[in-house]
Amino acid sequence: MSDVGLYSFIGIFSVVLGIVKELLMIFLLFKGIQVANIYLKKNKDDKDDKDEKDEIK
Repeated sequence: MSDVGLYSFIGIFSVVLGIVKELLMIFLLFKGIQVANIYLKKNKDDKDDKDEKDEIK
């Protein structure tokens, strides 16, 4: 009888662990998008500054 309880605990633990993993993946995906946006904005600003300096010369 205790084996059934152990198997159900393992099953529930696996489901909870899967949900936590999915939430962590979503969180990391959003953080990666934020970092990429910061990087792209920085490079865009640098490129715009270089273009303005080239036009002034």
